[in-house]
Amino acid sequence: MPTKTFNLPEIGEIKIVKKRGNRNIRLSFDSGGSLRVSLPAHAPYRAGLAFARQKQAWIAEHQPPAPLTLAEGQIIAGNYTLAFRPSADAKTVSARIKDSRILVMYPKELAITSEKVQAAAARGAHKAIKLEAGRILPPRLAELANQLGYKYKVLRIKPMRRRWGSCDVNGNITLNQFLVTLPPELIDYVLIHELVHTRNPHHQAGFWSAMERHLPNVKELKKRARASQPGLALAD
Repeated sequence: MPTKTFNLPEIGEIKIVKKRGNRNIRLSFDSGGSLRVSLPAHAPYRAGLAFARQKQAWIAEHQPPAPLTLAEGQIIAGNYTLAFRPSADAKTVSARIKDSRILVMYPKELAITSEKVQAAAARGAHKAIKLEAGRILPPRLAELANQLGYKYKVLRIKPMRRRWGSCDVNGNITLNQFLVTLPPELIDYVLIHELVHTRNPHHQAGFWSAMERHLPNVKELKKRARASQPGLALAD
């Protein structure tokens, strides 16, 4: 695929890709947070630049947050601490979990802020979050279901980019593993939210009446949950 990278002062770096079969111009952000414009194969690159300029408001609204810089001693998901260990003997960068620490091992000539070290630290952090989610979420969901009188079928836990949880029409609940980066009261809000969905599939009056019975401060919790974004979160 023909690809060119441009830098617009008012937007920043843009990667323009021409694809066969494309009929329209599309804007997106890749996994690294870079802006990408897909063009029909016959379209000139200037058409992609013009389209990006027209969509500056959309770009500003959907711009992913800058990657976090992980550092020594930072806490992941409330239970794991990052520990960076440079070594003259290390030939590669790696991360492993030992007890409640995420140990990042790397060659001594590299800096903590280097891309390879940060990538390994992020992998270790995500593994810790997955472990913490598996430890905390299943028993807490079961406890709340028993306490409030709800039943669900299957619980799945996985990373999700935009949603904290979901419940299908069969009573199967899916929870975002990044829930464990939230305070306990917001975790409970999301879990109760999905339990209520086992009886009330839609966000209608009956749903919110049930939520208010279980959580008198539901409006405040709803606002805080919506203001939070799934992803890697750090505590000092």
